[in-house]
Amino acid sequence: MPIGSAGGPPTEVIYSARPQARVATSGQQSQGNQVPAILAAVRRRWMWILLLGVLLGGAAGTAAWTFVPTLYTAFGELRIDLVRGDAPWNRGTYRLDPNSFRQSVMQRIKDPFVITKALRDSKVAECPTLRAQQFQDIWLQKELEVRSNGTENVRLSLAGNRPEDLAAIVNAVLQAFVTNEEEFYFNDRRQRLADITKVQDKESARRAVLRTELNGINSRIQTSSQSENQLKMQLQNEVFVQLRKEFGQVRLQIIEKNAQLASLKGDDPKDVVKNLQIPNEIVDAELGRDPAYQELITAVTRQAASVQQFQKRTRPEHSGRRDAEVKLAALEKELGAVRELQLPIVREKILEAVSARRGGPSTAEQLQAELARLSVYEAQYRQQLEENKAQIESTGSLMLEQQEKLRELVDVETRVKALDDEIWRRQLELDNDKPPVSRYMDAVVPKAPDEGKRIKMSLLASMAGFGLAAALIVWLEMLNRRINSTSDIEQQLHLRVVGSLPLLPRTFANKSTMTNDSKSAFWNTVLTESIDSVRTMLLRLAKMDGLKTVMIASATGGEGKTTLSCHLATSIARGGRSVLLIDGDIRQPSVNQVFGFTNQTGLCEVLKGEASLADAIVETSQAGLSILPAGQLDSLTLQRLALDQFGPLLQEAGRDYDFVIIDSAPLLPVTDSQMLAPHVDGVIFSVRRDVSRLTKVGAAIQRLVMLGAPVIGVVTIGFDSAEHSYYSYGQRSYGYYRRRLPAGELEHSEA
Repeated sequence: MPIGSAGGPPTEVIYSARPQARVATSGQQSQGNQVPAILAAVRRRWMWILLLGVLLGGAAGTAAWTFVPTLYTAFGELRIDLVRGDAPWNRGTYRLDPNSFRQSVMQRIKDPFVITKALRDSKVAECPTLRAQQFQDIWLQKELEVRSNGTENVRLSLAGNRPEDLAAIVNAVLQAFVTNEEEFYFNDRRQRLADITKVQDKESARRAVLRTELNGINSRIQTSSQSENQLKMQLQNEVFVQLRKEFGQVRLQIIEKNAQLASLKGDDPKDVVKNLQIPNEIVDAELGRDPAYQELITAVTRQAASVQQFQKRTRPEHSGRRDAEVKLAALEKELGAVRELQLPIVREKILEAVSARRGGPSTAEQLQAELARLSVYEAQYRQQLEENKAQIESTGSLMLEQQEKLRELVDVETRVKALDDEIWRRQLELDNDKPPVSRYMDAVVPKAPDEGKRIKMSLLASMAGFGLAAALIVWLEMLNRRINSTSDIEQQLHLRVVGSLPLLPRTFANKSTMTNDSKSAFWNTVLTESIDSVRTMLLRLAKMDGLKTVMIASATGGEGKTTLSCHLATSIARGGRSVLLIDGDIRQPSVNQVFGFTNQTGLCEVLKGEASLADAIVETSQAGLSILPAGQLDSLTLQRLALDQFGPLLQEAGRDYDFVIIDSAPLLPVTDSQMLAPHVDGVIFSVRRDVSRLTKVGAAIQRLVMLGAPVIGVVTIGFDSAEHSYYSYGQRSYGYYRRRLPAGELEHSEA
């Protein structure tokens, strides 16, 4: 918060009386945010903007109304059927997306194919409106206006001078678009129907092939039903089991005869039986009476046949083949475990048979003869088993193939049925459906011109004229670069703000401070508090740095330096110090007007030696406040001022007074203040909102810096009240200014 901002106590931060001022040139100043500057320019020049904007906007609108030709407009409309009904060819009611479909229709209307097709219409080809155009398709695409007219309607409009041509062209475009949509709609559905028919033909051919293959399989296995297949397979398995049992018994007898023959030679029967390799057929024969074992044998046989079929017809990575092989391995493992458990029982039985025959009459020759006979039986049974096994495998393979063909045939017939239904639905749709876009309203020949476009152009021209005027005035005003906020001072001029004075309302500006009016008392008190905050800062600087003589300066006239000088001098005197206020603006003196006395003898006469300082000083009604008027200016005064005669005068005044306040002339128009500045202890710059300009204030500060004059800071006048909180302090927080003070009490209380 700046030092001495109104409405709050002075800050405790102490600045040096001789700071190093840094002034930014126009090339170095930051552009910053232009929005506040633009708004400030509008606020300052709103009257000119309104006046010139109305004049220029009215002229532009009148010109547009005069010179824009009156046109006729013909229009037609398309209807979009967004809801597709629950017809036999539709699978229930559904709704098209209104926005996307409507936008698609609006884009396709101006398709080059549609435009070209419309231009080929015999009613349109001879229209004078089109004959006048060099590139008819490009002109029509540009001039044809397509817009949405409600949720389900799209309007086509065309403006021109010939009503008959306009209606004919719009109707031609409508017809071309609808025809194009119908062709596209039905061609798309015909193509879909043809694609589905191709798929249906392919599936029907596959169905016929499957039926032929299935008939061949049925004829080979001589069955057609699942139950017959199972019965035949069961009979074959029973025959196989019986043959295997008999084969096992023959093998068992052969083993027994061999064991007996070995015992005749003197071998121990137990060792002979222990070392025998028992074939699976013997174990199977011994377990032939167990139904569970027979079922296990049958399952292994069937699964082996299934695996063989998979191996013939599929690749190793086929999932069905892998599953069949895993299942077969599990069954064979289970069968092997059962056989291992049965082997000791079979060996014991063989041993008993051998032991029972040891004492019999059998000789080696008889045993050899029986072995020969049993070997013949063994070969016969082995051949029968192989033939029966091959028959079982063949039957199982055919049954498996039959099941696969049946399953595939069912799938194909299901697909064929679905395709037949889809073909029927598509054909029904092709014969009875209609596109979702249709002609809703044809264009008719317009009988009256369309004033809407003319009015619109006039309004646009008026707004453009008003905007141009506003932009021009704002641009010219921004070229002046007037100061609008303290940020302009702090960021671009690099100066500190040491105080702020309010801009009094015009209704109170000319009223006396000694008034009983509550509003006048409020504003007078706000002004007094703002000045007192600057006074507090000066008193601290005087105590710490010996600050005694202060010059109040400004870049140009009208920036409030005289107001600041008079009020600051009064405030210091009211605080109990002796103050001399010097009117240093000798060309246009105004301090005497503020305090109400004549400007006869003053600074000019003291500089010329025509009067002493004591004789020229005027005492005021405020205790401690004396004034040195400007006096009467002549060429001799300027010569004495140029000869630095002001320095001794200022030293003499400093010996008699606690403070010397100098109201100087503007720095840029004249050089008087530049001759006064080197002799003072500090300079306070007065900046007024909407009056002071950044470039001029920067130039004035630069001159003071070059002269070595210490710039204390800037006091702003008329900046935003919210920025300095004197509204909040005076009216909201404390209600201090609401109490009416008697005449004269205000000044006494502030002292």
